[in-house]
Amino acid sequence: GEGGFGSWDSSDTATVSSASSGGDGGLAPRVGVEVQEALLELRPRERLDEIEAIESEAEEMGLLKVDRKELSLVKAVTFSELGAPSAAAEQWSQCLAFAQACLPPNDESGSAYAVQHRRRCAARRRGRKRLRRRPSSGTRVGCTLSPLGEGLS
Repeated sequence: GEGGFGSWDSSDTATVSSASSGGDGGLAPRVGVEVQEALLELRPRERLDEIEAIESEAEEMGLLKVDRKELSLVKAVTFSELGAPSAAAEQWSQCLAFAQACLPPNDESGSAYAVQHRRRCAARRRGRKRLRRRPSSGTRVGCTLSPLGEGLS
């Protein structure tokens, strides 16, 4: 995919683990908490433009695969905010591919990404229709699913 997570080999796991620890050759993620927070402070469309600019300079900036995963995560949240479940599902899929290829099998990130991916796929199938239920009193109450996952930011 566009995020660059489609073809990892065993050396990629070493790169990611050394990047996350800050050791082995000085590799360190460029898209840390501060960058993510700054992106999330932008309006959704501005955020996507900024991410696109970062991605266009990925090679010059020395972005690691973990950085690309973090950008995909922010894009997934952004597309959910914009009510674009198909685009959000694609980004959650990229995060899930990263987790499956680079993280230990028991890492909870993979489960969280899988849940979000399934939620976006379900939203896409519903066509963003509101769920309706009729209480016994006869009044109608509308409910919608939150675009953001529980416990994820």
